[in-house]
Amino acid sequence: MFAETYSLPDDKPFVSIAVPDAWDTDEIDDGIESTSKDGQVYFYVEVTDADNVKAAMDEGVKYLQSKGVTLDADSAKDQEGKLNGMEVVGVKWDGKDEDGAAKISLTVIVLSEDKGLLLVYWGSPDGAKANQDDLNKIVNSIKKL
Repeated sequence: MFAETYSLPDDKPFVSIAVPDAWDTDEIDDGIESTSKDGQVYFYVEVTDADNVKAAMDEGVKYLQSKGVTLDADSAKDQEGKLNGMEVVGVKWDGKDEDGAAKISLTVIVLSEDKGLLLVYWGSPDGAKANQDDLNKIVNSIKKL
């Protein structure tokens, strides 16, 4: 499987991410939107301000709502850790989209004191399982430039 690497943001890149060629990926302002080949998983990445992680998370929730995704607040699981040496904070939920049940994740990767990468993901439970290898490769491909 080949992958296309995107450098973000376009005007002055400081982070890269690779997405499988088989995924349908569109470049947007300061990021990308991508859908798995089977149409079961959606992935959105955008450069954001890291000095206000809460605002970035709120932005991610608004994006999900704009796409018709609803969150089950009782299922929320906070996450913290490291990815390729970078601090990561996030939340995972169960919820729904227009196709039914969904697994949802919203993560901020801190790239520097003032820059971060907002990752928003959702997909059907079966789609999440079927595309887990690709999702892991996408996330693990994220690198500071």
